[in-house]
Amino acid sequence: MYAKLTLSAAFVALAFSHNALAADHNLSADILVVGAGSAGLTAAVQAAEKGKKVILLEKNLGVGGSSQFAEGLFAVGSEWNRLRSDPLTKEEAFKTLMEKHGYVIDAAKTKDYVEGSAENISWLAGHGIKFEVVRMTPWEAATWHVISDYKGTNHGAGLIKGLKDAADKAGVETKLGTPATELILNKEGTVVGAKAADKKGNTYTISAKAVILATGGFGDDPQKVKNWAHRDPEGWKSSVPIGKTGDGIVMATKAGAAMGNVSFVQHLGTEGKGIKF
Repeated sequence: MYAKLTLSAAFVALAFSHNALAADHNLSADILVVGAGSAGLTAAVQAAEKGKKVILLEKNLGVGGSSQFAEGLFAVGSEWNRLRSDPLTKEEAFKTLMEKHGYVIDAAKTKDYVEGSAENISWLAGHGIKFEVVRMTPWEAATWHVISDYKGTNHGAGLIKGLKDAADKAGVETKLGTPATELILNKEGTVVGAKAADKKGNTYTISAKAVILATGGFGDDPQKVKNWAHRDPEGWKSSVPIGKTGDGIVMATKAGAAMGNVSFVQHLGTEGKGIKF
């Protein structure tokens, strides 16, 4: 009985100590970026290099997200393409993408994606990322820029390592294990920051001149897969389950944003006895 009471007292003391260490924090930044995958890291680095104070939030305990498992990036008309004398033009690439997707994708965004693809590769190369251009299949043009090396790592891991190094060098304040929980609006309905909380019980109210939501993946939430993507979650599963639950989309819609068309990358998978999906 004495031992049980002592253990209980120790547990209460530990819990009290844990809560006592937690605190509410008020922070400010020029740019607040939510999500530290390749999109969020890139936005944070570019903003910081332009002289902005940047806070980057990531709910996982490490940066990278799904980008850690990528192989390369799409680009047309890059320096690598020119050195190879690849004939594909941006106009042809845009037309091909629209045709492949049955003209149901956003034409303006797709055009912007194609037009800016070579510049994206050049920007990354300027931060130490190296590429090798390959053809994905014999009937496709050489648009796949495989990430070949960054300080001994390659593919998505190399990309993320390079971007994180650039973020640290530029002075980005990165908070891991600290998911944003809601956007902050002013009286006019303009987004002026976000709230966040970490696993230690600390809460953060972060004011910012602009908030970039670089999180939106929802493949790890079966209900959202069913309701948003209109797919059967029993047969449509995440190949990289790292907590993609659509947090950014949820925060945006709660703040008044309209839900647009949902898109995703899908590939065939196999599962069974002795087979990892």
